Amino acid sequence: MNQEEEISGSNISRHSAIIIITIVFAWFFWWTLEPWLNDPSRFSDLSTWLVPLVFLGLFISLASLSFLLVRNDNQKIILVLGVAVSFLFVFGYNHLYLIAFALLFLLSYRSMKIFDSEIEHRLKMKVGNIIWNGAPWLITSILVLISFAYYLTPDVQALAQSGELPKSFQRVVMTVVDQIFEGQTGLESGDGGNQVLSIINYYLRPYYKILPPLAAFGMFLILQGLSFIFIWVVVPISAFLFWLMKKSGIVNIETVKVDAERIKF
Repeated sequence: MNQEEEISGSNISRHSAIIIITIVFAWFFWWTLEPWLNDPSRFSDLSTWLVPLVFLGLFISLASLSFLLVRNDNQKIILVLGVAVSFLFVFGYNHLYLIAFALLFLLSYRSMKIFDSEIEHRLKMKVGNIIWNGAPWLITSILVLISFAYYLTPDVQALAQSGELPKSFQRVVMTVVDQIFEGQTGLESGDGGNQVLSIINYYLRPYYKILPPLAAFGMFLILQGLSFIFIWVVVPISAFLFWLMKKSGIVNIETVKVDAERIKF
C-alpha cells in the first residue's frame, strides 16, 4: 500500500467516524426531546428543555463540522439518512414523516451547498463565519422534524377528537390563572382556570379539527423564531470542536495557490 492509499484510507476512517458520532448524538437529541414534546407543560423543570438544547447544540455542531470537513456528497447524504433513521428509532414510523424527510433532505442539501460555496470562495478559513452562514438551513431542517413529531403527539391529535385543549395546555392555563387570581376572594383554587378554559373551549370548538396542523405550524414558527439562539449555541461549540481537532492534528489547514479568471476590457 503506497502513501496516497494510506492517506485516502485514513481520510475515509475520519469521515466515517465523525458521521457515526453525529448520528449517535442525533439519536440522543431525539431521545431527550421525546418526553418534552409529549408534555410541554414540563418546561418548568429545567432539565426537560436544557438537556435537549445541549444535545441539539452538540448534534448540529457535529453535523455542521461534517458538512465542513467531509467533501464527498454521498457521505453527507448518508449522514442525513442516519439522522432520519435515528428519528424513526425514537418516534416510530408514520407516513407523514415521508414529507418531513423530503424537507429534511432538501434543506440539508441547501446547507451543504452553502458550506461548499463558503469553503470554495473564502481566502481565509474562518470556521465560525462559515458555520454561521451554513448552519441555519440545517437547523431549520431539524425544526421541521420536531414540528412533525409534535403534530403526531397524542395531545395534539386529541384536539380534533376530544373537542378540548391538550391536557398539558390545560395544566399550564390552570397554573397561570391560579397564580394570577391567588388570594382573590370568592374564588377557590382552580375556579378561575376552569372558567378561562370554558371560554377558550367555547370559541375554539368549531375549529378543533384544524387545530392539530395549526398547533404544529405554531410550534415550528416559535422554534424558528428562537433559531437565533440555536445558532449562537452552535457556532461557539463548532469552533471549539474544530480547534480541538486542529490541535490534535486531526484537521490541518494548508495554503494553496488558486488560479482565477478575470475580465479584462
